[in-house]
Amino acid sequence: MAAQPRATGKTDWTTRTSINFEVPLFYIVRRGLSDEQVEAAQAALFLTPCQAAFISSAVDEDLAWKLSSQVVYGNIEAAKQWAEEIGRPMLFIGEAEFIDAVFPDGKREALVAQG
Repeated sequence: MAAQPRATGKTDWTTRTSINFEVPLFYIVRRGLSDEQVEAAQAALFLTPCQAAFISSAVDEDLAWKLSSQVVYGNIEAAKQWAEEIGRPMLFIGEAEFIDAVFPDGKREALVAQG
């Protein structure tokens, strides 16, 4: 019989749970973020840090360095290809609502909505 969680007010670390979640292949962050939005983006990306930030214009370089320790000049297809090859999420500075997550099946959804 499987171990049952106990209502003791303490965490029962002997009970293991399997959680399935899908990590995005890469993220697209909107260019031209304010300082407050950069802080929000840093917090949102904290759980799944990106291997590198891809930029297609030197205008985006400052923002990219604020969100990643590695900046690469390339297009969104290069970011996707690199993410597929190494198995770590990438970041692309481009057109998004705020931060959009792009999953391996091509599905794109807003990760964080700015109001």
